[in-house]
Amino acid sequence: MATALTGAAACGDARPGEWMEEDGHRWRELSRASGAAGGGYSRLDAAARGIDFVYAVSVEDRTSNRILAEGQGAAVGDVNGDGLADIVLAGFQQPVRLYINQGDWRFSKAPGGTLPEVAMARGVTLADANGDGHLDMFLAVHGAPNRLLSGDGTGSFTDGGPLGSHSRGSVTFAVADIDSDGDLDAYASNYKTARVDDQFPPEMLDIGLVTRDGDTVSVPERLQEVYDQHYRIEFDGRFVRRFELGEADELYINQGGGMFRAVDPLEVLEGEPLSGDPAWGLAAKFADWNGDGNADLYVANDFATPDRIWLGRGDGSFEEAPWQAVRTTSLSSMAVAAADLDRDGHVDLLTTDMLAREPDERRTQTHGFEALPDPPGQIRERVQVNRNTLQLNRGDGTFSEAAYQMGLPASGWSWAALALDADLDGWQDILIATGHLWNQLDGDASARISQIPNPPARQALAMLPALRQENVAFLGGPGGFRPAAPEWGWGGEEDITHGLAAGDLDQDGDLDVIATRFGEPPVLYRNESSSPRILVRLAGRPPNTRGIGARITLTGPDSVVQLRLISAGGDYLSSSDPVASLAALAEESRLRVIWPGGAVTELGGIRANREYELHQPPPGPTPPAGSKGHLDSRSPLADPWFEDVSALLGHVHTDTTHHRRSLQPLLPLALDRLGPGVTWADPDSDGDADLVVGAGAGGVVVMIPNRHGEPAGGGFGAEIPLTEVLEVDAATLLPLPRDGAGEPGFPVRFGAGLTMGIGSRETGGVSAGPMSAADIDLDGVLDLFVGGREMPGRYPRAADSYILRSGSRPDPRLSEPFRSLGLVSGSLFTDIDLDGDPDLALALEWGPPTVFLNDGAGGFTDATERLGLAGLSGRWNGIAAADFNGDGRQDLALSAWGNNLDLPSTYSVVHGDFNRDGVWDVVEVDPGGYPLRGRDALVRPWPLGEAGPGLPELVTVSYADFAARPLAQSLPAAASAQRLTASTLLHTVLLAETGQGGELRFRAVPLPAGAQRSPAFGIAAADLDGDGNEDLLLAQNSYGGRPGTPRYDGGRSLWLRGDGRGNFEAVENAGIAVYGDARAVALADYGQDGRVDVAIGVNGGATRLYRNLRARPGLRVSPPVRPGAAALAVGTRLRVIYDDGRLGPAREIRMGEGYRAVNEVAQTLGLGGGVPAALQVTWPGGVVDTLTVTPGQPELVLPEPPG
Repeated sequence: MATALTGAAACGDARPGEWMEEDGHRWRELSRASGAAGGGYSRLDAAARGIDFVYAVSVEDRTSNRILAEGQGAAVGDVNGDGLADIVLAGFQQPVRLYINQGDWRFSKAPGGTLPEVAMARGVTLADANGDGHLDMFLAVHGAPNRLLSGDGTGSFTDGGPLGSHSRGSVTFAVADIDSDGDLDAYASNYKTARVDDQFPPEMLDIGLVTRDGDTVSVPERLQEVYDQHYRIEFDGRFVRRFELGEADELYINQGGGMFRAVDPLEVLEGEPLSGDPAWGLAAKFADWNGDGNADLYVANDFATPDRIWLGRGDGSFEEAPWQAVRTTSLSSMAVAAADLDRDGHVDLLTTDMLAREPDERRTQTHGFEALPDPPGQIRERVQVNRNTLQLNRGDGTFSEAAYQMGLPASGWSWAALALDADLDGWQDILIATGHLWNQLDGDASARISQIPNPPARQALAMLPALRQENVAFLGGPGGFRPAAPEWGWGGEEDITHGLAAGDLDQDGDLDVIATRFGEPPVLYRNESSSPRILVRLAGRPPNTRGIGARITLTGPDSVVQLRLISAGGDYLSSSDPVASLAALAEESRLRVIWPGGAVTELGGIRANREYELHQPPPGPTPPAGSKGHLDSRSPLADPWFEDVSALLGHVHTDTTHHRRSLQPLLPLALDRLGPGVTWADPDSDGDADLVVGAGAGGVVVMIPNRHGEPAGGGFGAEIPLTEVLEVDAATLLPLPRDGAGEPGFPVRFGAGLTMGIGSRETGGVSAGPMSAADIDLDGVLDLFVGGREMPGRYPRAADSYILRSGSRPDPRLSEPFRSLGLVSGSLFTDIDLDGDPDLALALEWGPPTVFLNDGAGGFTDATERLGLAGLSGRWNGIAAADFNGDGRQDLALSAWGNNLDLPSTYSVVHGDFNRDGVWDVVEVDPGGYPLRGRDALVRPWPLGEAGPGLPELVTVSYADFAARPLAQSLPAAASAQRLTASTLLHTVLLAETGQGGELRFRAVPLPAGAQRSPAFGIAAADLDGDGNEDLLLAQNSYGGRPGTPRYDGGRSLWLRGDGRGNFEAVENAGIAVYGDARAVALADYGQDGRVDVAIGVNGGATRLYRNLRARPGLRVSPPVRPGAAALAVGTRLRVIYDDGRLGPAREIRMGEGYRAVNEVAQTLGLGGGVPAALQVTWPGGVVDTLTVTPGQPELVLPEPPG
């Protein structure tokens, strides 16, 4: 029975009710919530509420040391034990201020003597350092040792002395128990006390003083000490580069009772750091994102110093996260937030940077750092990008970067970021502080400064405009984040905001915020949501009395799980009150707390509009190492669907750079990195599928024999590199019968009856792309379609494609419909209209999915518009066909680029020789005709010596004019240029459906969001789990590009499980993990165990092979084991007939499909636990046979085809 300490108050009263004591916890009704259900904030004048503080730095001081203009922080917490959250403001050049919450949004400044005077404190974090139950104050001090002030629980503090002896430019404190001894340790991220150009005259820092002798760089002896202290200089083989160094961070280990020992972070941060240089630290966040119960550490660093990502061991030491864990980070990381942002139960990470929100503002800017694309195969380096990054946690210790897809790539010049459910809809939102005293990205101002030889820093700063911006908020939901409308109340005024701290300042259960500003009083943001809520705070056992490091989940009857982390500090300059505000989505919910150390508290009957305080239970048995009761585990999945057996192949694809950029410097993608193709074939006719992998420049085609289910690594290669066949890149590999291969040398033969490619001399100079074979005229001999991928040096002009009759030379009459068809990236033959002959389906870049119907004699008619596909113009890469909804018709699935891109969902390219220099120019534009790339990227897309200029005439156009004008106004020649448009970039399934009149149309259905997170090239369809429904598999990522074009690395190849109705779900942790530049994917049951295995070609990387372990064994259907039998089976349609009369999905045997891939001719048909009675076989031409299948029969060998 609950016991009221005093009288209770119902929810809706102005003040919270009295505490009701229960076993292991207590609760009380919250005060009345204000506002509307949709939430939002009201800006309150802090000065009128008693917070009489203005952070100001004189012009003299801030131009002498610009770091002084980068803000001061705030902290929220109950320092006097009255149940109201108070506010601390770091003063920097003023003393630290404490404001006591008097209730009703009134604050009073703590009287003199309450707080020791500490000057130059920038950052502040509140936490119980000595375990006495009272909040203490960690101060990040600029130019002096950091300090700890000890609180007595009444609002008074005493000076606990310096933390360590270093005098550095500390910014942010993060606090957690990193050594599992119960007390809280601290990490200080350090920036610098002053930048080098604020300390020394410009003539001392002239880059021209750096000289090079061979690979050795040096400076004059008089400057050696300055350079040793402040710079790292290197010669990368092309350029001498100079990097200014920041300052080393500091780590403080709690010895008990709030006594700290300063240690060098490198003593405990083990592993191979990305760079050994002292970094420009701005923020650090402790959070257990791999679920092992230990505090992990993310350090957000500015400039080119990479972020540091450390995994806690729980003993006070850390190891560097493996390179696979995070692939892309922000270049200038200002802040880091850790929260479950997609509500999947895993901790995600958001870092803020400086990318402008609106494209027109971005066009006014210049960016000095643009990373060059890595050479093929170099994938281990983390890429840094000029934008926010969002790491979505996969639950296995790795992340997928998804800021573009989730709507969070740009928030302006951003500082602090908070993740909280502001509108109490069950999804966490993002609040970001923005603005800067100097707009150092302003292109025109930078151009004016560059005209002055070695300008003093003060003079350069005076020439930069201020960048006053509105703070921005993003509201979370099932599809990602959307910008909050102006009436939502966050922002509302252009200013320069730095720090943000959150807490329930009015005891109504939602989170309010204080924002610190430069040159102006802080702003109080009152949360106006009236939605039902639950507030949770923890009473931990000493010395961790606030339960820092705990994990809270709230689960309703609908199994929706809200996850909150209890943390201290780590926000830029600031710290929030360690409470959890959650949406009450049901009348009653269940609360679960996993305490530091692994103890678990579960509490049912949680009701809305209450505050709960849970007490940590007494210590029990020590949980097993690595478990600690957590929600997920960093350990690999114990029972994966696929096993990586790539080591059996021993093959690495070779591809060297062809410098296609010298032909077209503005080329937006790497056309020389489109391979390799992958084929399963049986050229030795022994009944086992052998693996053939294409090669790029400098490599050879390799066939890896299959020795009765075990690939024999090494294999053997072609006598000539594939580039002699295709001029530039790998084509699809096609196993064709030797007697249909045409005259010697065309197509080129490889091994025993294996046709591998086509020479550009046969295609009028067009670079060949995909190849597919079928008997288009039903004469018993396979014919060949060769797709034109590009016209070298003229991308994206339409290329010709060809039909090769009986595998010989191009047939002019049959090829006529394919003249100037476009850029063909994927192809396959399939009987779309069920008339017995193979039709042709194509994936075009800058065109719609294109279908040609066969007239029965090998003549083709374009039916794209009639089938409802003409409006789906896109940048399609690969194409697969299968019966996804079980209606007996072949549906289509196409891979494309997804929506995790720095491109709008609809955009165009204009192309032509704009300046008549003989170079074909390509410029991407938005629907209004405005360039999607900045002026600098169009003037010189590559560094000097890498490629020629782009459009140098744009140098005469100011950045402001370039931003305000469509391309045709800045570059008149573009007005009459050719234009191609992509209206969708999503990976898409096209379901074949018949209307009431019997007409056939395709209905487009995008693949799930998890599939859209990365571009995909390879795409293959089969029943991967044996449930009787057809699935998809995507080979993901695109690493090639140009400077400023990001490396799209958010995927690692993905299985999409079909439900038999045309719907798919992503199976993220299936055991398939290809972190490189995956291209073709080809399927085969290479071990003949009734399960479909997967081979994936990787550009410049190791070829991957995955053995299927867990699928239900299916029925294997294979052609006779003899030369030529596989080719005769091409075009056959198979369908299982079950003993209850049901029909399985229709499966076709094809040769050449997906993306430069050939699947095994033998098919594995999933049975889903049903009992097959027969197999329906529809031969090319339409003749149908029914073959008996006996119970338990693992394989059926097809008879010879009729005729």
